Amino acid sequence: DLTRVQFTSLEDHEESDPPYYQATYSYREGETTFLALIRLVHHGKRFFQMTAAAPEGEFERLSPVFLSTFDSLKFDKDS
Repeated sequence: DLTRVQFTSLEDHEESDPPYYQATYSYREGETTFLALIRLVHHGKRFFQMTAAAPEGEFERLSPVFLSTFDSLKFDKDS
């Protein structure tokens, strides 16, 4: 339902190793608004998607944990 989903940021991190794209959006479920962070990582011939979401009031506090977790994705040179 696109009337309840709103993208708030889109970021391109092609210089990173591995490169990734990141978006933040908000959505409503009943009376609660959630914020979500999506990271799409490109490695080799594949894309890996990670998503983290929290109620709007908790998102800022949890955001460093989400980013740290996303940043922990590493690949072997041979993979």
